[in-house]
Amino acid sequence: MRRALTLLTKRGMAATKTHYDRVAASYHDAYFYSDAYEMWQRDEVLQRLELRPHHRVADVGGGTGRFVGLLKDAAGLSTKPICVDPSAAMLEACERKDVAFVQSDARAYVDGLPPKALDRVLLKEVVHHFGDDELASICAGLHKALDGNGRVVVCTRPRDDVEYPFFEAARDVWRAAQPSADHFVDAFEKHGFSCRVDVAAYPAVIDREVWLGMMRNRFWSTFAGFSDGELAAGVAEVAAAHPPGPTAFEERVVFIVADAV
Repeated sequence: MRRALTLLTKRGMAATKTHYDRVAASYHDAYFYSDAYEMWQRDEVLQRLELRPHHRVADVGGGTGRFVGLLKDAAGLSTKPICVDPSAAMLEACERKDVAFVQSDARAYVDGLPPKALDRVLLKEVVHHFGDDELASICAGLHKALDGNGRVVVCTRPRDDVEYPFFEAARDVWRAAQPSADHFVDAFEKHGFSCRVDVAAYPAVIDREVWLGMMRNRFWSTFAGFSDGELAAGVAEVAAAHPPGPTAFEERVVFIVADAV
């Protein structure tokens, strides 16, 4: 478990690139990319992004580009949204031709943006990978790169208030690697943004065997630092705690809406 904590608490996109290269082929098999859940999350993001057809949009840390493609379809964007991700395997896993792909880490991409280049930016399930210096640089760069009335929407998860059927060592890693929403709000507000925070909840039901398989596949970077033996023991711990069949929990997503002022 100490090895997992050491690896996972070294936040930064470079520290997780190898993990996502490895899981890219099965990434969308995870429950959190099922149709019902993904449509729920799409609608929650759309509500906060307030997209218009003319908006220039970037999804930074966007994986395969599938999610920003859903946003494009729903909002009727007139220009290709941009998916930015450091993992070539992730970018290669998407078949959409109406999304522009940039292979880059977040900081390098944002540093290279000219002023007023974007209207909306999505940071979905990625900010917990940023170290403090990296986060500050990204916030400053996004403020410069956003046009008037520009907005960033951050999707992250709570540090403590989670119901995922984790094994105890994985829960410790989660808490160590997941900063609070206040941490991100402070960073954005120091660089010229006005923020508001809310939490959306989804009643998740997943078959125990599906969840155990997701953990075995290390679908989240939470599991990346465990050895095969440690992970097998953790999976057995969860299996013992949950009977076969459906497992219910409340999925909670923290949204930070940061408006450039």
